Amino acid sequence: MGPKRNGLSSEINIFNKKNNTVLQAKWVKALGSGYSGISFYGEIAITMHSDHKFDYVKALNTNIGEQIWQYQIGPTYKGHGNSQDGLLSTPIVDTKQVYCLSPFGVLFSFEHSTGQLKWEVDLADQLQAIPPHWGFTTSPVLFENSVIVLAGIEDNGFVIALDKLTGEIKWKAEQDKAEYRSPTIGKLNNNYALLTAGGELLYCLDPKTGQTKWKYPIEGGLTNTAMPVLVKENWILLQTQQQGLILLEVNQDPVQSDIKIVWKNKKIKNTECLPSIQDEHIYCYSGRFLTCLSLMDG
Repeated sequence: MGPKRNGLSSEINIFNKKNNTVLQAKWVKALGSGYSGISFYGEIAITMHSDHKFDYVKALNTNIGEQIWQYQIGPTYKGHGNSQDGLLSTPIVDTKQVYCLSPFGVLFSFEHSTGQLKWEVDLADQLQAIPPHWGFTTSPVLFENSVIVLAGIEDNGFVIALDKLTGEIKWKAEQDKAEYRSPTIGKLNNNYALLTAGGELLYCLDPKTGQTKWKYPIEGGLTNTAMPVLVKENWILLQTQQQGLILLEVNQDPVQSDIKIVWKNKKIKNTECLPSIQDEHIYCYSGRFLTCLSLMDG
């Protein structure tokens, strides 16, 4: 997803245009099964995987691929309905800790240099979060001193924020199903906003307090893996259930937000992949087909 959850890397000048760059594998490390992505801090790469008996969080040295630490978080989450065993969420790191969510709904915090467990919270057992059919897949986000996840707690806990250092709940907001979606945080009209998709609504919250800024209904609903992608200062890309990929424009005034659909492309469907934007073009999948769209008119 990248640091801004838009599918782009923030690194530049990786390839020298004057030379014919040849890509070669520096090292290869076999892990196991699962769907977790990889997060980086300095020379540490952290991911999660299964050996079909247990699920693990693992840290590797990016230079040589050697294991720095490994933590067994519990019995493996067994695949079902043609899915693979293992974890589905991607960890997120800050300057000292890494935060990981298991498919069973346990949120862990580790010291990322040593693997020391700092705290854990069981969203299902302790907070009565409703497990999705395929397990908890939401990838946490960070804002200031909070780690934020989609929990799907029945009592006004669709989105929750926990203290990064202690795991104590700081706020809960809204009522919806988490499904397999993840939130995103960025600047919308020059103000920080937390955006997340629900079943039929796009939510915009204040990431500091959890206060709802606005809710926008999506005709036909959203896909159960939809994650908003912030584009420029007031555009949002969103994958919907019946309207395909849509681009929303949010204009903010002191009283309320004016939200309108700039365009929609109904041909973009049957995809779980996040669209990426580069040079006024959108790269996305429609089914199994890699597709390029114009950002301006879809």
